[in-house]
Amino acid sequence: MKVHHFRWRTATELGWSDKDIADLLIQVGKDGPEKNEIADPISYMQDWINDPVLTSGPECISIGTLDEVPSALVVAQINPKTKWSRISYMGMVPGLRGRNLGHWVHKHGFSMMKSQRGELYHGGTAAHNQAMIRLFERHGCQEYLKMEEWIFRRDD
Repeated sequence: MKVHHFRWRTATELGWSDKDIADLLIQVGKDGPEKNEIADPISYMQDWINDPVLTSGPECISIGTLDEVPSALVVAQINPKTKWSRISYMGMVPGLRGRNLGHWVHKHGFSMMKSQRGELYHGGTAAHNQAMIRLFERHGCQEYLKMEEWIFRRDD
């Protein structure tokens, strides 16, 4: 069995444009467990890059490659004043899911937060996303709060 190791680089290190990041965001979100299609990935990503409170810019976006093929995306941000941290987004391309690689993607998010001097991590996921819930448990995260999920779709 071949052991896979992600090679992590920031979007800046890769020289990626907003469109490159948005294209990967679409790939890793496709058929994802959160079931939310991102209608405008560039605007979605710009929220991370331009956040006025949390660490921002393309450096908070990390791309994981396997055999030089972009395969995973992690966005980790902290509030520099309070040291509160979050993984704003993480995902893998559909062909790699179910191979026990999510552990390494989540772990890289922790590494990113630590390098930004984050101290308190808050994460969240949809109640039906059992894979992510197992990752929280595997990494020693404790359940803090359960929320109801509500959605409104406007049908014009």
